[in-house]
Amino acid sequence: APEFPGLPGSDKIKTYYVDGICGFSSLWLPFMDTAAELGVEIMYETRATELIFDTTTKEVFGVLAGDKRIKASKGVIMACGGFENDPDLLQNYFPGIGCPNPFYNGSPYNVGDGIRMAQKIGADLWHMNSIAASAICGRTLSPDSRSAGFLNLSSKDYIYINNEGERFMCEETKSLARHGKLKDKGIWPLLTVPTPSHVIFGSAAFNEKFLFGSIDYMGWSIIAEPGPATNQALVDAGVLVKADTLAELARKIGHNADAITATVDRYNSMVAQGKDEDFGRGESVYDNYFFSAEKASGTSDVTTYSNTKTEVLKAFPLVPIEGPFYAMEVALGLLNTQGGAKRNGESQVLDTDGSVIPRLYSAGEFGSIYAYMYNGGGNISEAVSTGRIAGIGCAKLDPWDA
Repeated sequence: APEFPGLPGSDKIKTYYVDGICGFSSLWLPFMDTAAELGVEIMYETRATELIFDTTTKEVFGVLAGDKRIKASKGVIMACGGFENDPDLLQNYFPGIGCPNPFYNGSPYNVGDGIRMAQKIGADLWHMNSIAASAICGRTLSPDSRSAGFLNLSSKDYIYINNEGERFMCEETKSLARHGKLKDKGIWPLLTVPTPSHVIFGSAAFNEKFLFGSIDYMGWSIIAEPGPATNQALVDAGVLVKADTLAELARKIGHNADAITATVDRYNSMVAQGKDEDFGRGESVYDNYFFSAEKASGTSDVTTYSNTKTEVLKAFPLVPIEGPFYAMEVALGLLNTQGGAKRNGESQVLDTDGSVIPRLYSAGEFGSIYAYMYNGGGNISEAVSTGRIAGIGCAKLDPWDA
């Protein structure tokens, strides 16, 4: 369904999921089988860092990967992914996220190698400020890891605090975000999560269910790096901090004890009064940007969308935080970035003059068409379509050394 139904053309958007196994890899496995049938060689542990090209004409001949110089018979297709795991690139292109050290849900190997390769050959870059985020996440492996998971504190006895020990949002706000973007005054800025921020919660949330038990089908931490599987295991791993008093909890997470105590005490007092004077938690949330769908009789296909109806979301309850107390560092979670080498409709990479760089193509989220507002499911669709376009175009070329 359209993630931004107010935009022109959104009524034409449909998203299909291939269900079944972890990571939706029911879609990926047939591609792997086909590659094996065709005898495609996949070279693991072979990190490409340079394009080999004619410095005058920019014609591409191959790639440099470690000590290997790999010859391209016809051309090179860059399907290099994003740069959500390169802190320098994140700071250059995402100054507005207010989060110098965001966590990641995507691959730790997306470190921007393709960006640097493209820059060295003179490729133009586009959509470098486009990011798909997953709202507020917590560490899943260790206190030093940036691998993160989706938090699900079902008992609701929790608050988020910023680097000054104060609440900075209504805790329900994150569920209104579209891939980390939250509508504000007619625009869609990324959800602000200061660094460092923490979630503070009580015994009810700790005892009810596993903090990362809400989503089990996506994210690197779930598919490739499963960490502790219980809340107590999170405490044992040092990811989750436990304390009998708020002052002790503050000291353990490096905060001012008076500030943390005052924040939680104020929140609990507002719970007792039944009114959140700071952020309006507990009140009905209105959002006129959700869509309503009408289905044709006798079919499951969605035929029309409308964003004229104002939806009333269930009020996020005010629940007191009672000890023992727990805290975990949280941050904006990054699924992936969309920026990369600019390409034309034939998936050919363009230089800064808008000219085609000979024998160089790109596909997927590396240089994605998404300029800022990303619709869920779009990267997979784009990877399939642009990969096909790039492959067909490259295959039609004559060998460069003929």
